[in-house]
Amino acid sequence: MEDLLLPHGISTQNDIDKKVFALCYESSKTQLELRIILDRHLFSVLLEGEKVVSYASAPQIIDHTSSFFMPYGNCLMAEKLTHEGQYKSV
Repeated sequence: MEDLLLPHGISTQNDIDKKVFALCYESSKTQLELRIILDRHLFSVLLEGEKVVSYASAPQIIDHTSSFFMPYGNCLMAEKLTHEGQYKSV
């Protein structure tokens, strides 16, 4: 299982120094099992694809019609591509 520290794992140092920032994320690779370690709260708007976030209580399924808030801490996540092979979020 791959671990990903967010936002440090996909941001620049300049972004990390800010209290609030926006980051566009795109992928053409399905991620089925990621352990996410959030060192900040995260608000995400899903543009294409599907995300499954699993907490101890229950999984949450988010699609391109949804946005969601993730509190800092740990969770498991999967990112699924659209039929066109894309995953995009802000």
